[in-house]
Order: sequence, then structure tokens, then C-alpha cells
Amino acid sequence: MMPPCATMFAIKIPRNQRDRVAGGADLDNIGVVEIKSQAAAKSAPKTGMERVARSLLLDGPASARRLAKRLGVTPAAVRRHLDALVGAGWVNHGAKPAYGPSETTGRGRPARVYSLTANGRRQFAHGYDHIALEAMNLLGEMAGSSAIERFAKERAAGLAVQITSAAAYQRANSLKKKARVVTDVLNAEGYAATLAPARGPVGGMQLCQHNCPIEEVATKYQQICEHETRALGEALGVHVTRIATIAAGDGVCTTMIPDLVPAQRGSQPTKTKTKEKI
Repeated sequence: MMPPCATMFAIKIPRNQRDRVAGGADLDNIGVVEIKSQAAAKSAPKTGMERVARSLLLDGPASARRLAKRLGVTPAAVRRHLDALVGAGWVNHGAKPAYGPSETTGRGRPARVYSLTANGRRQFAHGYDHIALEAMNLLGEMAGSSAIERFAKERAAGLAVQITSAAAYQRANSLKKKARVVTDVLNAEGYAATLAPARGPVGGMQLCQHNCPIEEVATKYQQICEHETRALGEALGVHVTRIATIAAGDGVCTTMIPDLVPAQRGSQPTKTKTKEKI
């Protein structure tokens, strides 16, 4: 069983940038915030810049105006935070989002769309990913690729056990409730997971992991993602499909969970009776 991981977010701004973005009360006391779970994340005090970065992490790329609407502040305040985050290399911008749907705009020059960079996502992860990568490299050198494969498989099996042994999972009587337990377990591991109805005619649910605390390891050893996907499917009792991963360069890990509607009684096709030949 994998131990829960603390989520770290540290903001350090050079003095010249700090003077440039100063002026708002929400910029005071910038430091390090440790978040151990999704519940703690809601109650922990946040700086203005952390709130902006977390919105980009959990809700996806957005313009300054849309971010202001999400956070209930003015666009000018959001832009000050975005300038600092861009200067730190944690946020970039462009005419279109790095992933997800584009915003609809009126006439005139399109608004800048801001997205977290890979470095920005790492601020929400623990600082031991590079050590894990070194350990994996050494494991591969000493025991070969079969040892890497075995590690990935056993790690995924531990994740499945962690999900299925949760009390909420034991009480779950629907696929949706089980999927919520999966989301809670992933959040405790630092994956910033969300669950939402899938768009399109197929239906089902979309499990998004907006952060990957083992991004460096998963990028080099993508069998970790493959076995993790199988483990999620086993825990849910359905075949799930992962259509995007951060390790492959996507902005978010996306897993599609199919909408399984149990067959109703009496809905089975009946056999057509044939006339007996005389």
C-alpha cells in the first residue's frame, strides 16, 4: 500500500518582481503551504498567486477574465499574479490553450490564455521525484527491464488494494460512487484528481488527474501508467481507457470510464417460435 504524499507549493519571487506586483493584500506572507489532502487544501490559507495557479491546475487553462470570474476577484488583480507566475516560469500563455476547449471570444484581438507549465505543476508535487527516478534507473541497471515491469505491476496492485479496501468503497453500490472513491484516493496521493460527466454521445465519466507527483519517473517508464490504468479498471470493475497522460506531454491525465447501464428484467430478446412441420 502506497503511503500518502504531502503536496508542496512554494512561491519564491525575486525582489524586483515582488516590487512590481506588490499592491494587493493577498500578496502578503508568501511562503510555503503544505497540503496533505483535498480536504486540507480547501481549508488551508492560500496566497493570491497560489489560488490562481491552483485554478489553472484543477480547472484548466483560462484567460485572465475567466480566472477572475472563477476566483471572484478583478481581472487586474489576477493579471498581477499571472505576471509573477509567468516570470517564475510556472505559467505560460498563448492564443490557444495547451489542452482543453478554447474560450469563445467576441470581436477584436483574442485574449491570452494562460496554462501551467510542467515546472508549475511540479510545485504541487513533493520534491522526491528525482530520487525515485534515480532509484528506478539503478533498479533497471542491476536487475533489468523485467524488474521495472514487476515494480510497476506491484505498485499498481497496491493502488487497487488501497481503493478497494477503503470503507467508502465497501459501501459503494454504484459505479459512480466507486469512481468517487478512486478520486479521493488519488487526491490523497497528490494527483489533484477530478471526476466529471464525459462529453459527447457515448456518456460515462471522465477522470482527470491534473497533477502527477511521479512525472519524471512516469515519463521515462510509461509502463507505470499502463499498469495504473489497468488497476483503476480492476478496482472499478469495468474496462477504462486512458486517452491522455502528462507523462506523454499532455496537460492532464484523462481516463474515460464507460457508462454501464444494467439490463432491465424482461428486456432480453425472446426466441421466435417456429411452426412444427407436419
